[in-house]
Amino acid sequence: MLNRHKQELPILKDIDFASDIDLEDDFIKKELASRAKKCLAQMPVIYKEVLTLYYLEEQSYEEISDILRIATGTVGTRLNRAKIIMKKICQKQKK
Repeated sequence: MLNRHKQELPILKDIDFASDIDLEDDFIKKELASRAKKCLAQMPVIYKEVLTLYYLEEQSYEEISDILRIATGTVGTRLNRAKIIMKKICQKQKK
């Protein structure tokens, strides 16, 4: 008798229920990317550009050196400093 009153919900065609996508994992990745962008926006330009070129655009030290017209060693120094600054900025945002 209860079965007659159940509502049927249509299955949406644009949702792939069989896929291996983990919705929670996908959400966490998007949240981390959003936080990283907010931290990156607060960084000084000389460090932001090196991080962006190296991690987001996957450029080598030599390519970054050519693009920014700085020595390869300077690229490494700025990258190390940028990671430290990024960490500090992100830790402040957590609080």
